Amino acid sequence: MSDKFLKYLIAFIALAILLLSPQAVKADAIVSPRVFTRGSFVYVVEPQRVVFLSMDTRSSHTLYIAEDEHFTIVSAVRSDDVIWISNNMGAVIALNMQTGGIEEFGRGLAGEGGQLDVDRRFLWVASSDTLHRMDLTSREWVALSIPGNDISVRGIITFNDQVHIIAADAVYILNAVSEDWVVVPHRDFVLKDGDFY
Repeated sequence: MSDKFLKYLIAFIALAILLLSPQAVKADAIVSPRVFTRGSFVYVVEPQRVVFLSMDTRSSHTLYIAEDEHFTIVSAVRSDDVIWISNNMGAVIALNMQTGGIEEFGRGLAGEGGQLDVDRRFLWVASSDTLHRMDLTSREWVALSIPGNDISVRGIITFNDQVHIIAADAVYILNAVSEDWVVVPHRDFVLKDGDFY
């Protein structure tokens, strides 16, 4: 199977799932599936479920389903052969792409769920006032307070030993080595003449 064909097939499957899912029928539903692939296997993460599709056997089945809206998936990220998922109940779920096994970590850890990212050593979960870090080897959690009061986390990005938490009012940057924070308010993101060459 060519790479181009596989990409088109994945896009088609994601669109079909969007159109056929119960959430697509509700006018106020926001469906933004994430698609992850491993060889000829496709994993589609939706707000209410995770679906496994095999291109070899043309079969599919649901690996995880949210019991109700309280378990809605709020964030998903991939690291090697693991898809990490957080839900509204604050649980972090690891879905092993090799075995299809699911393991839950830190239920209630991040209040109403948190945004996820992962680097080579840690899984990061950012919620309203806390950044949770899980060591990928030992599975131990450490909680780090985010400066400010009850921030509205929109996303998280990790790179070069830094964790950038994008919030409604600022970007909160953690140096993962020294555990020092820098807060850059959005009002400081003003471009001046000559900023782009």
